[in-house]
Formats: sequence, structure tokens, C-alpha cells
Amino acid sequence: MKKLILDIDTGIDDAMALAYSAGAKKIDLIGVVGTYGNVYTQQSVQNTLNILDMIGKVDIPVYEGEPHAIAKNNFKRSEIGKKTSWTKWHW
Repeated sequence: MKKLILDIDTGIDDAMALAYSAGAKKIDLIGVVGTYGNVYTQQSVQNTLNILDMIGKVDIPVYEGEPHAIAKNNFKRSEIGKKTSWTKWHW
């Protein structure tokens, strides 16, 4: 069994990767880092927690990653994540 830590921004594409990895028999998902990308870091962490709760895998630790790239002092979310951020979904 391979140990895996996911570093994801948890829009719709990463949500599928998270669900697959958490349920795969040959993968031991030992942690998830929520980071910026399609959504802001805090939203990524919340999306990750929501998905893990939905699939019954709340024992997997989730950590908050960096809010922006090391080379920059801020992060501005692109419009691409607007409809895939899951922010309007009701859990």
C-alpha cells in the first residue's frame, strides 16, 4: 500500500481525486493539504472537510497550506473556480 499526501485546491476536479484516493484499496491517504488555486485556501480546506465528511472519511487529517506562492505576497482567485468552488452547495 502506497502512502499519499494530497496537496489540492479542492474545486470539482480535486474533489474527485480526493474521493478516489480516499477510497482506493492500494492507497493509504495519510493527509491532505488544502491550498490556493481555484479557490482561496480557507475555502479549499472547508471543501476538503465537507467531502471527507460526505464520504465517511473524517479520520483523514486536513491541514491549511500557504495562502499564496512563496514569490508573491498575495493571491487573487481566478474566475475559473467561481462555478467549481462548491461554495454555494449546502452540506
